[in-house]
Amino acid sequence: MSAASPIAGRVAAELEPYGVTYHRQYGRTGWCATCACGATERVSGTPVLQPSFTIRKFEHRGWSLRARTTPVCPACHTKETPVNKPVQIGPDPKIARKIYALLDEHFDDQKRMYRNGCSDEVVAKTLDVSLEIVKNIRVAAYGELAEDPRYAKLRDDIELLRMEFAEEHAKLYARFEGQLTALEAQIPARNKKAAG
Repeated sequence: MSAASPIAGRVAAELEPYGVTYHRQYGRTGWCATCACGATERVSGTPVLQPSFTIRKFEHRGWSLRARTTPVCPACHTKETPVNKPVQIGPDPKIARKIYALLDEHFDDQKRMYRNGCSDEVVAKTLDVSLEIVKNIRVAAYGELAEDPRYAKLRDDIELLRMEFAEEHAKLYARFEGQLTALEAQIPARNKKAAG
């Protein structure tokens, strides 16, 4: 068992529910996912690569990974069609107009972000309406919220730093484990010499 095994074991356990395993594919080692259609894909990475970073790599390639479900490849993902979604009855038109007015005032539709600390929750609380109604109207009118690029970059930097830390930790652990083993191996030899 390698020195990195405890970390690698934890990472493998976190990725297992997503159907992602670390093994050799086509002569190269990495994190692999297999779709129900039989399509497989490997992304490069060490056994101690942060799980969220591995999942993000698959998603950037068009895969859909959800816990406790089989991974879905890009080809199958585009074939998926919504199954008879229930018809959703909209809110009272007067309430809808008030929601639109607040969204127009506080939502930047170019950046797809709220301004001045506003949010779906703030709009819902201000108008005393369901958060779900506000979200549905915002998504229909302006689309999904976009993440501030600065935060996305910071999140990636944090993941890379965590990955580097895990790798350095594994190397350091291996180095000292080797030295400790070597030193401990010398103790019985000295005891035998002293006894003889």
